[in-house]
Amino acid sequence: MHRRPPGKNSFPDASLEAETVASQTSPAAMRPPETEFAPGIRYFGMMITWMTMLLVLFVLLVNIRGEKQQAGDDCRGPHQTVTPLWSN
Repeated sequence: MHRRPPGKNSFPDASLEAETVASQTSPAAMRPPETEFAPGIRYFGMMITWMTMLLVLFVLLVNIRGEKQQAGDDCRGPHQTVTPLWSN
């Protein structure tokens, strides 16, 4: 056991005891141990999040590129026609 110099806290064991009680009652200490299933679910959730972000980024880039191409379409002369991708 170590001794602290007398000062504000003249009872060194009281602070040590308070730290021990606080660490035993923290939410992390009260949580049951992690199963093998939990890290897999966490990894799956992160994978879904990353895939969603990549898909959104891809769609935004495709739309931005499409808008730039459409802006150039307005500069065509009357003799140039647009061929549709599909017909009804």
